[in-house]
Amino acid sequence: MKRFVLPLWLEIAGAILVALALSNLATIVFFRISGEQQFSRLAADLQSQRIAGVAGLVLKSPESLRRELVAELSSPGLRLSLDAAPLVGEAVSRDAALEASIGEGLRPEIAAGLRAHVLSEAERSAPVEAQRPPPPSADGPGGRAAPPDHAASLHVSLPAGAQWLNARLGMRPPRPPSWPMFYAGGVVIASLLLVSLWMGRRVTRPLQRLAEAARRLRTGEAREAVPETGPQPVREAARAFNAMSERVTTTLQSQRALMAAVAHDLRTPIAALRVRAEFVTDEDTRSRLLQTIGEMQAMTEAVLDAVRIDGSGEPARSVDVAALADSLCADMAEVGGDVSYASDVSLACVCRAAELRRALRNLIENALRYGAQARVSAEAAGGMAAIHVDDDGPGIPNGELERVFEPFARLEHSRSAETGGYGLGLAIARVIARGHGGDVTLVNRVGGGLRATLTVPLA
Repeated sequence: MKRFVLPLWLEIAGAILVALALSNLATIVFFRISGEQQFSRLAADLQSQRIAGVAGLVLKSPESLRRELVAELSSPGLRLSLDAAPLVGEAVSRDAALEASIGEGLRPEIAAGLRAHVLSEAERSAPVEAQRPPPPSADGPGGRAAPPDHAASLHVSLPAGAQWLNARLGMRPPRPPSWPMFYAGGVVIASLLLVSLWMGRRVTRPLQRLAEAARRLRTGEAREAVPETGPQPVREAARAFNAMSERVTTTLQSQRALMAAVAHDLRTPIAALRVRAEFVTDEDTRSRLLQTIGEMQAMTEAVLDAVRIDGSGEPARSVDVAALADSLCADMAEVGGDVSYASDVSLACVCRAAELRRALRNLIENALRYGAQARVSAEAAGGMAAIHVDDDGPGIPNGELERVFEPFARLEHSRSAETGGYGLGLAIARVIARGHGGDVTLVNRVGGGLRATLTVPLA
């Protein structure tokens, strides 16, 4: 199964999107928490000023009016009561900063008896009787304080003659809607995402063209200059690739032209030698000379044949290489070769069919020459079409499996075309396979014989 690979530009955009989303989420959480903490302190300061004003007004009033005034000044956020006992007892932790802030608005003799306590989270939700102690009327008949949802909760007790002025304060922090923050973050993310997509495409599109041109150069397809576009480093890479590609192509063409010229020019002296050999009177000597000249001529033609690789101009097209192998086996079996094909798969590849047929023919002929028969099969493996050619011959020593791919390299040293060819068949087959992005490999089979495998990429 082919693995799905994300384009590079999409990976870049995705990475930026994830980073921005995490950054915005962390920012929102941070400001939420820090804002609530700052509001808690600010609420406590504001409430301390408020209780100072209210307490000053109550304590300046006649004692006969204080209960009525306390009832009038009480509110859901500031609950006042006149009690016999202080709400903030001696054992309760006190907030010196709040006491100083409230005491600034009170007479010194009253401020000296001030007690202020900021409730903790546990105290806010604790039963009223566990707090020290508001009168039953202050919190309703249920005897349990409603869990406050405000950020600042204070208990303040002030001496008021024979009684204590107790105050329970709470301020609910404003809860602004979250959507503006998420909306702003979304706008930032969308803007940067669009920019990153544009930048990613600007960088990756030239790189994709460069990779495609490199693939074409490797497989011997028609080459076109890579457009020198994109950021400066990418343009420089494209410029360097174009120069290298032109140099490689020119060098290969020069080498082919040189080999073709040498092989072609050898035809004339070989023909002259053949004519002169006919005038040799010794029959045995003439026969040997003609045989040697025939081998020289056959080798020259083999060199010309090898030079013509990639020079046919055949365009690459989609071909079922399994069907091509089956057809070739049938053709070779008709002319007397012991060749069989045993696969029913379909393997579509983009290739030059004539060249691939030539490479397979070389492998099958080698199997027939050294193993008397050739068994051909096909399969798909790792994104490649693999054509196997098995024989029952003597095999090849493991140390020689790569050397036989060198031009004119042979394990049979007679140099006779009847017994071993000229040592170009495997070299030509590998050049053709690698020109298609594949390869030709040899491996000795368990139990004897050799397996030659030609691979080309599946379409």
